[in-house]
Amino acid sequence: MRTIADLLKQAKQIDLHLEIELSFFDTREEFVALQLDQLKHGERNDGKPIFNIKTGSDQYSPAYAKKKGKSKPIDLHDTGDFYFGTFADVREEGIYVDSADYKSNRLQENYGEEIFGLADERKEPYAEIAVNKLRSNIQKALNKQ
Repeated sequence: MRTIADLLKQAKQIDLHLEIELSFFDTREEFVALQLDQLKHGERNDGKPIFNIKTGSDQYSPAYAKKKGKSKPIDLHDTGDFYFGTFADVREEGIYVDSADYKSNRLQENYGEEIFGLADERKEPYAEIAVNKLRSNIQKALNKQ
């Protein structure tokens, strides 16, 4: 039977930083799903509507609106390549989100870097998912020792 002293000794051996990174890695698909849902709703990471920096409008141009069948929200979805290429990764500075699609840089120039990252209303559900995974990973690490 493990004592509290044994458990504390085992806990000190856990690399918490690594466990946090692994927990994010294990839940990155859920993060991307929330990111894509946010884009579909035309929202930036600050919760405001996506708008064209050049025109200052949150509506598509009349010609593009006719093609899309709607004037807003701007959802950055045309062929699906931008959405399909969206990924999230852990970097030194935190969670990095981008799309592997060649249009990503141009879209960020036109609509701002705020198109990536979760708004507060989506951070909470993701945090719950990530914390549950972290808890599970730490439990597994404790049980291995």
